[in-house]
Amino acid sequence: MNTRSHYIINSRTSALASHFELGHEYTRVVQGHEVFIVRQTLEEIVRASFHYYEQSLEGAIHLARKILKRSDYIPIALSAAHNLILIRCKAPNQDGIIWLICSQIQEIHRYRINKTTVVLKNGPSIDVDIKVNTLQDLLGLGADLCSALIQSDSRKTKSYFYDPKKGIALVWENGQLNYIVKRNKEDDEDLDMVLK
Repeated sequence: MNTRSHYIINSRTSALASHFELGHEYTRVVQGHEVFIVRQTLEEIVRASFHYYEQSLEGAIHLARKILKRSDYIPIALSAAHNLILIRCKAPNQDGIIWLICSQIQEIHRYRINKTTVVLKNGPSIDVDIKVNTLQDLLGLGADLCSALIQSDSRKTKSYFYDPKKGIALVWENGQLNYIVKRNKEDDEDLDMVLK
């Protein structure tokens, strides 16, 4: 099986699953017809992907909870513009996690009482430890989340708060709070240009 050292979730990604080999945790990636191993943990890939799309995992979870008005077991948006809505499931053997990309799911079937087989577009099927009805609900919530985010992007605004005495600029955007800490006069000039 092919291996890679790094990976970023993209529009061709179908699923990611924990993969254990010689006492190390890696990630098995399904991308279209391809299946390969990435020598990063699932968490490393997910966090790097959120960083790539200029947000944080925690911010995406907070925003999804706010939009869907639910506190647990929710899909999260990596990028609504690219239709990358992720659902986190347990592996059927309870050894690890599987992240599914909603837009890459073709159909789902009951595998056992609390397990589901997920048939992916252009790829293999994956078994997950979740009831069919629960996964179906999460897929519906994922579609709602994506629609809400795309609608809010059309009305997107940023709020800036700047405290020159403390040297901190705060940016509130899309339900996330970001900040910049000035370190020297050049940073101050760059920050002034951004805030104008």
